[in-house]
Order: sequence, then C-alpha cells, then structure tokens
Amino acid sequence: MDKASTKNALLARQIMSHNVLTFVPNVDLATAKELIEKHEIRHVPIVDTESTLIGIASETDILKGILRQEKQGKQLVLADCMSRKVLTAKPEAWIQDIARVMVQDRVGCMPVMNDDGKLLGIVTRSDILRTLIFQNHLDMFA
Repeated sequence: MDKASTKNALLARQIMSHNVLTFVPNVDLATAKELIEKHEIRHVPIVDTESTLIGIASETDILKGILRQEKQGKQLVLADCMSRKVLTAKPEAWIQDIARVMVQDRVGCMPVMNDDGKLLGIVTRSDILRTLIFQNHLDMFA
C-alpha cells in the first residue's frame, strides 16, 4: 500500500477483540457449544498446553460435530472438528488486507498473533463491519 491509500486505514490491533476465549482440543462439544452460546461468540481458537494456536472451531463446526457425534454414537471433542489450517494476522496488518483474505478464503475470522506466535486477539467479520459503521471509514476499502 502506498502512503496515500493508508490515510484512513486501520490496523488489526485497533479493531481486534481482546481477551479471546480459547479452548484446549479435548473439550467436549456440548461444553464448547454451551460456552460459545453463553459468551455469544462464533469462533474459538484452540490452543495447546503452551497456549500455542493449533486450530480454530466455528459455531458451525461445533454444531456439525454434535450431529456427527449423535450419528456415530460416540463422544467427540473439539480436536475432532476443528480446522487445523488457520490463517492468522499480525497486529500491524491493514484491515483491508485481512478483509480481502477473509473473503477470498471464505473464513469468518483471523486470530491476531505476535512475533512469538502467541494469540493477542481476533478480528472477525463483525469487527470489520462495526468499524465501517462506527468509524465512518467508508473509503477504507478503496
């Protein structure tokens, strides 16, 4: 991006949701469903014991997993239905670039990671839309 086109651009760190609810991969799907409903979220990063991102699960992934669990008659956990290929962003990433990737790759969120690979926050479609509405940056995607 050149200097002129960054005039109204915002960075991931400015719009990301902080204090992200995360799960470990062995959480059962009923518990995951209950918690995402309680916290009114649609995506949860899955981390290992060192808090390293290892996957992500959407509300749809969890609901599909619950249906699969009922058909198979066996207990499933988040590791069984999470996406292991996770597109991430740096805090300095332009939201135009994040939005472009989200549309191209058909993902609803991007975890924001620091240089050490630790989760700092998450940018969702809702964060980008909220920015468009409340920040009046209607030309930011030009």
